[in-house]
Amino acid sequence: MDIYRFNKVLETLKRDALKAVKQSAPVRTYNLQNSIKVRDLPNGGFEIFIDTNQAPYAEATIGPWVHGRWHGRQNPNEGWYDESIEQFIKTAKVRLSGQIIRRGVDKDE
Repeated sequence: MDIYRFNKVLETLKRDALKAVKQSAPVRTYNLQNSIKVRDLPNGGFEIFIDTNQAPYAEATIGPWVHGRWHGRQNPNEGWYDESIEQFIKTAKVRLSGQIIRRGVDKDE
């Protein structure tokens, strides 16, 4: 895989990651889904994050808790974020299992 193809695959992976996390998010008003965003990192990668200014309750949907309202049951949404990321990582490993070939960079070419 050359660097051009790698960048195309990376853009596709970025869209797929955002979609996977948004689709896994619990839905009541769609605010949580709409608060899930992607940003590029300086190293060339990307990250998926939840804008907690838009959805300050987001952390409560992810982590463990037990509340009297639920009659002692655990958080019904616990782990949704981690599960979606783990599933995406499996997809990314399959797509990126090739080799990156750098052309025009080395003096020998």
